Amino acid sequence: MYHAYNDGLMGVATEVSAEDVARSHEAGAQYFVSPIFSEALIRESHRYDKPILCGAFSPTEIYQAYAWGSDLVKVFPANDLGPSYLKGILAPMPMLPLAPTGGIHAGNTQ
Repeated sequence: MYHAYNDGLMGVATEVSAEDVARSHEAGAQYFVSPIFSEALIRESHRYDKPILCGAFSPTEIYQAYAWGSDLVKVFPANDLGPSYLKGILAPMPMLPLAPTGGIHAGNTQ
């Protein structure tokens, strides 16, 4: 799935393997998004000097994705968690670059 961003920055979502990242890079992707995190995904995206947003859910998974080098950590699915979950994660670990996804809209971001 391709996404345009700002001036046409193209990214590919739903990457689940290093092979997916390699194929997407060959197709011209400038960043990658995954519903999961794995060290192989992060290594492959950084091999091309491209950012990756890896998906994670629990505090341990979120921290591990960050520690392995995910440029942003996609908190997924975030629709049932609410802002208090994100605040709770960030309270002891404010350095985490979080990007909540899945059901997030203006009505539930307070």
